[in-house]
Amino acid sequence: MTTIRQALTWKLLVAVAVPVVAADVASYLLICDELVEQFDATLLERAATIGAAIRRTSDGMVVELPTRLVEEFEPATEQASSGSNNQDGHEDHDDHDEAYFQIRQKSGGTLARSASLGSRDLPSPPASDEESTGWNVVLPNGASGRAVALRVRPRPDPAGSPSESVTLVLAVARADLDRTLGAVAMWLGGCGALLLVATVFIVPHVVGRAFVPLDQLADQADRIDASTLGTRFPAAELPGELSSIAARLNDLLARLEASFERERQFSDALAHELRTPLAELRSAAELSLKWPDARTVDTDRDVLAIAAHMEGIATRLLQLLRSDDGRLTIAREPIDLRALLEAIWLPLAETANVRSLRATWDMAIGTPASSDPVLLRAILTNLLQNAVEYSPAGGEILIRASSTLNALEVSVTNEAHQVTSADVERFFDRFWRGDAARSGGEHAGLGLALARAFASALACSLTATLRNGRVTLTLAASATPSSRTPIV
Repeated sequence: MTTIRQALTWKLLVAVAVPVVAADVASYLLICDELVEQFDATLLERAATIGAAIRRTSDGMVVELPTRLVEEFEPATEQASSGSNNQDGHEDHDDHDEAYFQIRQKSGGTLARSASLGSRDLPSPPASDEESTGWNVVLPNGASGRAVALRVRPRPDPAGSPSESVTLVLAVARADLDRTLGAVAMWLGGCGALLLVATVFIVPHVVGRAFVPLDQLADQADRIDASTLGTRFPAAELPGELSSIAARLNDLLARLEASFERERQFSDALAHELRTPLAELRSAAELSLKWPDARTVDTDRDVLAIAAHMEGIATRLLQLLRSDDGRLTIAREPIDLRALLEAIWLPLAETANVRSLRATWDMAIGTPASSDPVLLRAILTNLLQNAVEYSPAGGEILIRASSTLNALEVSVTNEAHQVTSADVERFFDRFWRGDAARSGGEHAGLGLALARAFASALACSLTATLRNGRVTLTLAASATPSSRTPIV
């Protein structure tokens, strides 16, 4: 599998190599054009010098070359033998490559040839009868050469009339030019190769240095486990590209830490909650085995109550698990909210009378609600039971309910002078109970957690507030304006 480091390294190498090669090729082509252009300009100057020696006389056109020019166009063997000793006594050879020229008349005939050309002809320019800046040719001796063509009008005789122009073709070997171009190519290629080799070593090093913070981040993440979720990444010390990632990882670690802490508290609470009924069951079993004749119906009744309590805990935990996984089945049907609340209150009224609790009802029920009757009944039952059991004797319970076309709200308020704001924030935690009054054997601290889970499944909100020593639990839901009945 290709890593980001490898992909980035290769891309950088290609990104550097392509411009370097392109720059080398472009530079070579530009230098070649310039050198060839200068070479052709030199040939044209030599051709112009020869053209200046052409003169028209009464007997026709003649070429009167100076001795120096005649020697330049002698055959190679004669040039080699024309060397002379300089004043120091050393032989001085002519360094010129073999050169050729041919002067053609407009009629097609040849006016003059260089001695080096003999009876042979030079190739015509690409553009017939026109001046050419230069083209590549094969010289009569088989070597590669460069040729230029120049249109020349011979100097007229003082008594004669102007003559027609002639075409002068000059060709020389291009060995010196090729050697220069080869040197340029080697120099540019060498520099480019050195740059590429340096890039091959530098780019991986630079990329590796750039990835050091990422490697450190990975090493730190590798050392994090369930016991070190409190670790945080130094986002402020990382590069900008990694600081945001580190911040998100820190947020994730914070959520994981909170989740693990909740799970730990949940496990501790569950173990504590089950330890008491299990101890009671064990004690009852030991007593039955030690004194079997002393076993009574009350003992069996206590065992049954303990088993029912443990079954209730398991049932509620299973319901919470299904709610967390979204596996609760919702069956909606029209519900008379007033009738439902009165039916739930009926079995609680006797306990409220015994404790001298006053129930105040504030009903504004209009349109029937559409909801799951089982889940909604479980939520409202929990709210009313909590109010009856945890209100101080002689206190007041206020029950408000309203149902309109677009909304539904049920709130239960009771006195709770011992409850603090910190307690209210933990009302919906699983297995939480605030004080001894809330730690009786019938309760496991799962009621409100389960009620909120059911409310969430019904797309409702279940909230708790504390004001002036009174706790209010509110179930609220809103429906879209197009709905005919509130949906909870």
